[in-house]
Amino acid sequence: MIDVTSLGIYDAAYAGGTSLTGASNGETVYVRASVSDPFGASDITTVTLTLTDPNNSPTTVTLSGGNVVATTTESKTYEYVWNTGVTEGVYTVKLTANEGYEGITDSASMPFTLRYQDTGTPSISEFTSGNNGTATSTYTQNSTVCVRVTDIDQNTDAGVAETITAVITSSSGDSET
Repeated sequence: MIDVTSLGIYDAAYAGGTSLTGASNGETVYVRASVSDPFGASDITTVTLTLTDPNNSPTTVTLSGGNVVATTTESKTYEYVWNTGVTEGVYTVKLTANEGYEGITDSASMPFTLRYQDTGTPSISEFTSGNNGTATSTYTQNSTVCVRVTDIDQNTDAGVAETITAVITSSSGDSET
């Protein structure tokens, strides 16, 4: 009987890559599956990949010979390049393989989480001549150095104070947070 022997998602194309359980929205990942059949690889007639987003909206792709990245006498390894979209959350990735034309199938599925990449807080950082003083780029030796960080996008919730951590490192390697 036909058997989906493995299903995984990787960060690089076959035969490389590290197995993933999630990625950032917009990232390209590689859905890879191995299917075996005791009657031979030629008896694996169709393989269907369904990516169902968190809103329960499926996208179905029929994998063809162009998706086969490895073959043995009894198995085929398929790979689908998934350019992930903007919907954030847990996806269901399901692969169904068909043997011959008798209606014999096997399938495997796995969850995969897409999340937005945290790029930090857009801001402007500048040295000042004192606590919230005039911007400057020079100081006298042994003077106090102040830094002002201006949050470009403002608070998303005006009732909550946001915290920004700034680390200042001198050319001699001294570092202050």
